[in-house]
Amino acid sequence: MENLEFLSSTGVSLFFFLISLAVIILLAIFSLKKMDRIRILEKEVRRLENNLREMDEQAKLIVKTDLELSRVQEELDKRVSGLLALQRLSQSLSSTLEEENLFLAIREDLISGLGFSSCLIVLKKEDSLVAPVSIGVNDEFKKMMVSQEGVDFLRFLVGKKVISHKDISPEFEYLSQKINFKSFLASSIQSKDNPLGFLILGNTFQEEISGGALEIAEIFSSQLAQSLENIRLFEEVFRSRQELEERVKERTNSLQEALEKIKKISRLKSEFVSAVSHEFRTPLTSIKGYASLLVQEKFGKIPAEVRLRLERINQQADTLVNMINELLDIARIESGRSKIEIQKIELSEMIKRIADYFYPQLKGKNLQLILTLSSLFVEADKSLLERVFINLLSNAIKFTPQGKKIEIKCEKKDNYVEVSVRDEGIGIPQEDLENIFKEFYKIDNPLQKEVKGTGLGLSLVRNIIKAHRGEIWVESKAGEGSKFIFTLP
Repeated sequence: MENLEFLSSTGVSLFFFLISLAVIILLAIFSLKKMDRIRILEKEVRRLENNLREMDEQAKLIVKTDLELSRVQEELDKRVSGLLALQRLSQSLSSTLEEENLFLAIREDLISGLGFSSCLIVLKKEDSLVAPVSIGVNDEFKKMMVSQEGVDFLRFLVGKKVISHKDISPEFEYLSQKINFKSFLASSIQSKDNPLGFLILGNTFQEEISGGALEIAEIFSSQLAQSLENIRLFEEVFRSRQELEERVKERTNSLQEALEKIKKISRLKSEFVSAVSHEFRTPLTSIKGYASLLVQEKFGKIPAEVRLRLERINQQADTLVNMINELLDIARIESGRSKIEIQKIELSEMIKRIADYFYPQLKGKNLQLILTLSSLFVEADKSLLERVFINLLSNAIKFTPQGKKIEIKCEKKDNYVEVSVRDEGIGIPQEDLENIFKEFYKIDNPLQKEVKGTGLGLSLVRNIIKAHRGEIWVESKAGEGSKFIFTLP
């Protein structure tokens, strides 16, 4: 019994021991798991803390970037606004060629659009300085800038790019005290190597000067210089044009006066020639008449030698009468006293008729006359036109050697008729061509001196053609013949 009790007591104790051991083991296992879980939690907390720090840094970076972007955006907005204002200002500057209107275009709103509150433009005018534009600048500073201080300041700026108040030379630091700006930019207004003045752009609300403001100031200064140069060039051209117009007017008046004098002289000459010709013609007619009577022996027999002399007198009288008649014709045409009776004339018929008239002279020199004619009509004075053909054909016959050719040609050209008389004669030297139609002009040629003439025939021809609103000219070379060409409308 005692053994059973002992065993029973021992079994209970063992049972409780085992239960306690199991509990301890379970507690130990639970503790270990808890510690692992704590370690995991601690690791997760550290990870979360790291993530939180990274997120905090990223948030700070985002805020910083956002602030930077806002600043950049603000700078871009200012630059765009300034460029738009600069474009409007540029259009205003380039649209005027008057200095007064140029400066009126530089308004306060445009300067504000450029990003500035104040503007001072100082220009050289002869030996002094003037300030045509002054926006937001106190009078004391303005007066100082158009005095010797302005001259010195311009000399300092020449050759430099745009400078800010921070870059100003120590000798001009006093300007910052006189000016009512927190910040300013200054630039010379320069056309090539010629300084025209200077520009000051200031701000009363901002101490810092951005890079964009420097660019805008530089562009504005350059455009202002270009506009002033354009105005100067335009004024020079305008003055030159006025001077040229004045000279042309003076020259025109001089030419008009000279033309009036020439007309008066020409009229007096024509009147003189007409009067003298009439005075000569009467006694010449008498001389010719008496000579003819003596040759016909109306007053008795005369010796052969006397007869020869009288016949020469008669011939010379005929020559002088012809000369006087031609002079009278020229005088009448030049003075406008010649009455031109216009009628419709068939040219080929007139030319053939005149050619028949010269048949004996042509035959006598064995000359071949070629007529290249078209059936053409012109409106002209018949007798005067006949004088033209007679003079031209007569000259061609006189100056063409025996056995050569003469050609008369007429053809239609556009709205006029062209007639030419070409010969194979002695020709005309180049230096004589421009004088050939002048009165009494004769070529200094031994061969030509053998041919008698008054020197008035071609002058008369030219005046007749001009009276018919035509033109006449000659093409010739010495020794190669001549070609006289005239046109009629």
